[in-house]
Amino acid sequence: MKKCKSCKFFLGIDDEQGFCRRFPPTPIPGKDDAIYSHFPMMLNDGWCGEFKLKAGSK
Repeated sequence: MKKCKSCKFFLGIDDEQGFCRRFPPTPIPGKDDAIYSHFPMMLNDGWCGEFKLKAGSK
């Protein structure tokens, strides 16, 4: 089944969620003119139209 946890763009951080790295991170302005970046947080069971099966997954 097409779920984030088996997508090659997904970087899981625990048993429930992870980061989608399909596109470059979003820049976020911080304090003192600092710029940070952020990948979208996704649930392992989420999905999208950009799914690509991770090597070795079924």
